[in-house]
Amino acid sequence: MKNFKWISFIVLLTTICIGGIGSKTGADPSDPVVRINDNVITRATLDREIRFHNLQSYQNPVKSGNSSQPHNLNQLLETLIERELLVQKAMDKEISITASMIQVRLNRLKKRFSNTKSFDTALLNNGFNEDDIRTFIKQGLMVEFLLEDEVFRRIVVTDQEAMNYYEEHGEEFIQPGTAKVRHILIRVPEGADADARMNAMDKAAMIKQRIENGDLFSVLAIEYSDGPNRFLGGDLGYVGREDLIEPLAATAFSLSSGEISQIIETSLGFHLITVEDTTGSKALSFEDVQKKIRNILENRKRQAAVRQYINTLKKRAEIDKLM
Repeated sequence: MKNFKWISFIVLLTTICIGGIGSKTGADPSDPVVRINDNVITRATLDREIRFHNLQSYQNPVKSGNSSQPHNLNQLLETLIERELLVQKAMDKEISITASMIQVRLNRLKKRFSNTKSFDTALLNNGFNEDDIRTFIKQGLMVEFLLEDEVFRRIVVTDQEAMNYYEEHGEEFIQPGTAKVRHILIRVPEGADADARMNAMDKAAMIKQRIENGDLFSVLAIEYSDGPNRFLGGDLGYVGREDLIEPLAATAFSLSSGEISQIIETSLGFHLITVEDTTGSKALSFEDVQKKIRNILENRKRQAAVRQYINTLKKRAEIDKLM
């Protein structure tokens, strides 16, 4: 079975907001929230699963702006309904999960914590014990096996589909040019006054003048630079634009081979760079990117197929929202 990026199914199909539903004033934890076929989800169950997601997401926070994150109760309920339908289907198929499979996932969860004590504390603070976590993990694994058997194993990306994507998205497969750069930094300490900045700039100007008079950039880098590559003669190697901070990146890729930059000021201090060689951008061949394209297309097909599968389960189920 493939190493899924579908671990989110351990708890919910998509990331759910962290918070308590049952904690509303006057809410009874035993109140039913939704009935799905013969199963009832209560407020207590809802809160419990949210707390486990909080635990599972430890040190792995959702990036802000994630469009998959439900922001209201209706979205949350829909997500839980979908998860429950998948668990029910997995149980109907009598999918077997071994203790060793559960232990592997439990160990993976524990590694998100600095040590065993912090894991145990997190369990206690969220009202869980280790058996509770094993139950959650078992259900998640059942869903993974269900989706592999009923959905994912049927997905195929053809050679023609991959080639069509390559031809239609050629701009995604351009390898950007690089520049072989040497760098000198005259650092200005944070909070330095105007005189200190002026002294640093004067030092950078002196170095630039010596380079223009024939001194080697690499020798002066070793003598004066405060940069991390000082003892390599300021050699940064071949770098892309994304490897340099601005405005160093823009400057480096505007210089010709052998040219020395003007003095560049940043929050770190004053910089000089020289470019010794450049490589132009080039289009990557289909063979170079075929695996990446297949992964892109397979993930898209997986997402669409899971959505279709869940929608089919919903149509066949008896679902009664009770709140």
